[in-house]
Amino acid sequence: MTLLLLFFLAISFNTALPNASLVVDSCDYKSENEARQIWVAQGKSTAVSIKKEKERNYIALNLNFADVDERCYWDRDLNLDLSDYEKFVLKLWVEDPSKLGHCTLYFRSAGGWFGHNFTIEKSGWQEITLKKSQFSIEDSPVGWNQITGMRLSFWKPSKPVEETQVVLLGGIIAIPSLSKIGILFSDTTIKAKSPEANTVQRCFDDITGILDSYGIDYKVVNDSWLEEGGEIRDCNVLILPYNPNISAKVMDALEKFVDKGGKLIVFYTLNQRLAEILGILDFSWQRAGEEGKFSSVRFNQEIVDGLPERMYQGSWNANIPRKFSEDVRIIGEWVDAFGFPTGLPAATISGNGFYFGHILLNQKEGKQMVLSVLSTLSPQLKPMILNAVKERSGRFLDADNFNEVKNLINGKIENIEPYKRELVLGYLLWAEKDYKKLEKAENLGEIFRLADKMKEYLLEAYSRVFPSKPDEFRAVWCHSAFGIEGWSWEDAIKFLKEHNFNAIIVNMLWAGLAYYHSEVLPVADEVRAKGDQIAQCLSACKKYGIECHIWKVNWNLANAPKEFVERLRREGRLQMDRFGKEVLWLCPSHPENFKLELESMLEVVRKYDIDGIHFDYIRYPDANSCYCPACKARFEKEKGVLVSNWPEDVISGQYKQLYADWRREQITRLVKAVSEEAKKLKPSLKISAAVFADYPSCRESVGQDWKLWIDNGYLDFVCPMDYTDSEVRFRTLAENQRDIVAGRIPLYTGIGAFIIPVEKLLTQIELSREVGADGFVLFNYDKTLLDKLPYLLKGITSEPSEPAK
Repeated sequence: MTLLLLFFLAISFNTALPNASLVVDSCDYKSENEARQIWVAQGKSTAVSIKKEKERNYIALNLNFADVDERCYWDRDLNLDLSDYEKFVLKLWVEDPSKLGHCTLYFRSAGGWFGHNFTIEKSGWQEITLKKSQFSIEDSPVGWNQITGMRLSFWKPSKPVEETQVVLLGGIIAIPSLSKIGILFSDTTIKAKSPEANTVQRCFDDITGILDSYGIDYKVVNDSWLEEGGEIRDCNVLILPYNPNISAKVMDALEKFVDKGGKLIVFYTLNQRLAEILGILDFSWQRAGEEGKFSSVRFNQEIVDGLPERMYQGSWNANIPRKFSEDVRIIGEWVDAFGFPTGLPAATISGNGFYFGHILLNQKEGKQMVLSVLSTLSPQLKPMILNAVKERSGRFLDADNFNEVKNLINGKIENIEPYKRELVLGYLLWAEKDYKKLEKAENLGEIFRLADKMKEYLLEAYSRVFPSKPDEFRAVWCHSAFGIEGWSWEDAIKFLKEHNFNAIIVNMLWAGLAYYHSEVLPVADEVRAKGDQIAQCLSACKKYGIECHIWKVNWNLANAPKEFVERLRREGRLQMDRFGKEVLWLCPSHPENFKLELESMLEVVRKYDIDGIHFDYIRYPDANSCYCPACKARFEKEKGVLVSNWPEDVISGQYKQLYADWRREQITRLVKAVSEEAKKLKPSLKISAAVFADYPSCRESVGQDWKLWIDNGYLDFVCPMDYTDSEVRFRTLAENQRDIVAGRIPLYTGIGAFIIPVEKLLTQIELSREVGADGFVLFNYDKTLLDKLPYLLKGITSEPSEPAK
């Protein structure tokens, strides 16, 4: 597109657009016919139309949700190299965002797609900015340098919408990054569907999340680009969040980058060539062991300005540098779970870069560490980082500056007790004093110290504006069968009681593993050394009056012993996706798998005096499973049909609906059987499930018909997993769930405490109450949550509560 077109389009955008920005589509077509030739409706979606406003045309997308299965979507062909662009800005107009589900922008590259989900939270004209770093990889796209098309999808909302919704599209612009900070993304690991893929993605997201939280720009360098001979361009510092498969070509590029003066920040990954760049001449890999020797890191703050004094990690293993070149300095030492220094280097810095011996597991102090190291390795970045920390420190929830924060909190204090009101006002006054000091500070360490103090005062104030509620279910999901690292179950349950929680839902068994003395499932090796975890947890729950609900991860064999999985494989009991690839889950239609799932859950009910049994992963892994040969045979036999074109005939052909119903029934029958048989063993037992938030979409995609389970009386309470950092999205989900449940059983909203700061956690609990939920469950009970629960105790859980009977 021409610079003239960019100039005129930029006038209508509020977002600042650099000269090097690219107009992907102006959306200003002369005629409806032209627009329809470019933007092609897919599936049952309605063809685009044109709407004229203020001397220009806009594309009108007519969302006929009543006529489509899952979404309305349109495709547009492209021929672009987007490798140098880091953000995409969409200008949209929406009348009522509550009548939309989520949206997705896709870019097509041969072999697959790059996709980014987003939600629209307000009505009217707005600009949605999507970062390239947050696009997920679907299948195996060639790369951002060969984009052949785009797709814009609007997914059906949870509540049925009969009338057609209209969205206006006013332009799509790609924006380059001018930042000198690069992040190396191991996209080849993702495309290869490596077992390391999830960890690679999570570590990448954690590092980008740190920079995003301070509004610090960066550029993404894909290792596939370097594999093709590309170079690391226009960067001073390159961060490697976790890159387990560094090839010789990528190493060549890294060495060339460093030779030209570039600096590296490397987490965990270490090979001989990379070690030499960082001045590490010898290193070894070690496990943490029973003593938890990689529990936390103690930093030397004199060497690098701004480092935290200490950072909790909880690493289960680490690479330990043993021998160094002369310019290497140790700036961090591992400390064990008992607080004793180990003498083992955790972090080093040299002329070429920084090395940390494990992946980053702590976002709170991790932010401070990353920004401090960036400032040290590239001093020209320091003024920008100082300003970013100062500016973002004044933000809180949706408030953009300190005055808005004060107004937000002051607006909530009218209905609280007078003594709490005085405390809130006092904390606001102290926060304001530190904010004024912060504005004048020039030292990074001092800025972080003042920012932390100010944030603490704001949290002390905000946490006291919420009242306690006397009749609600307050629970945590605990994914670890061993509870809190370094704690006994006695400690963990006592802590919950002290913070006025009344229940725990703890993961004690999977499809192929048990953390108790099971006669049905393989028993985890740790049970021999650490004992029966259900017995220990239950004993503590009985002592402190906490309800104990035992959680099973159904069907999923992720951590099952290899020999157990191999036997299942030989017996044809694993799932297969529509493309013929094995899926490491039990096939729900197999009679022996059904029996295994049923008997393992009933075994727990028989052996332990628990309060409830809890389903999780009570679904298929995705929309593409299961289409194994055994499913075909059982479906044909039970329904009396012959499927000649498998699996197409049951995915999109004449048996689509019949198979969808049969597929759902394979999941529902287990819920029914466990509910009925468990109640015979213990009539007072509570049957519950963690379910997808987006009903009825999950009914179609993963066969999880949890409304039917409520209709038929199989559940005693339900916990939708409303994991989002958006208050608008959270409210929309919870309101839909409230309407579905309709008061027939308790609704306990599942809150993703692991992805939101404590102030958002407080807000979402308040929203949960406002929509009429009967309680909440927080995910996940770990050391991170331990830091958040004390803030709840200051207000929202300040008084004990008993769930309504």
